[in-house]
Amino acid sequence: MKKILFLFIFANIIYAKDLNYNTYMLKLINITKKIKHDFPFSAMIVDNETGKILCMGTNKNISTNNPSLQSEIVAINSCAKKYKHKINWKNTTLISTAEPCGISLNAALWAGIPKIVYGTSMKFLLKHKWKQIDVSNHKLVNQRIMIIGGIMAKKTNQLYLSFDPKSIIN
Repeated sequence: MKKILFLFIFANIIYAKDLNYNTYMLKLINITKKIKHDFPFSAMIVDNETGKILCMGTNKNISTNNPSLQSEIVAINSCAKKYKHKINWKNTTLISTAEPCGISLNAALWAGIPKIVYGTSMKFLLKHKWKQIDVSNHKLVNQRIMIIGGIMAKKTNQLYLSFDPKSIIN
């Protein structure tokens, strides 16, 4: 697997880490494939220093009848509940199988999460008739969050091509 090594300064934080987003994305893909009663989206929050997965979340829109429970929101809520005020959001990365929607992007921005990594793009989801707002995250955040997209996109795209929403909606 290809590893990405980079050093960058963002919001007065220095990151120097040998990161392998493919490993995290593969874990999310495997979790997403097991989702039976909701939309196939998964996310996790990773500690930038240790590489430890702090929290994970899957989409809960259908199972809870709550449209705000996107996978990224579920992961953020899980971390907030688990770590309370001890979490340093500025030292985390949000990783998702798909480009986060506006709700999730704003939650990450308000939390102070400096980096988002995703697989499938908003453009791909729109092209394949998924309900989304036609605005890329890159345009919305105005460089306040580092965004890295397209990680294992060929595999994450398959999650959305093979999904039939009728299989979970009455």
